[in-house]
Amino acid sequence: MPEGGKLVFRSFQKDGNLCVETEDTGGGINDAIKAKIFDPFFATKDKGLGLGLSVAYKIISQHSGKIEIFNSPDGTKFALAFPIII
Repeated sequence: MPEGGKLVFRSFQKDGNLCVETEDTGGGINDAIKAKIFDPFFATKDKGLGLGLSVAYKIISQHSGKIEIFNSPDGTKFALAFPIII
């Protein structure tokens, strides 16, 4: 959000999962990028290796979790869900 904006974090329990969401009021992520965003070494910036989201995806998956991306007219939401194990 180069021009500034709003960033919201939420956590809640739903359907036996711990859910964590981040939502911003940026410009959103276009569909071509969304399709590759979790691929190793995929980057949209000159700096960085493009490993952050691929590593996050792997760690979340290894914990039986799920991560999804949603665009809205107001920005982008990343939604994580991890099963609650008692």
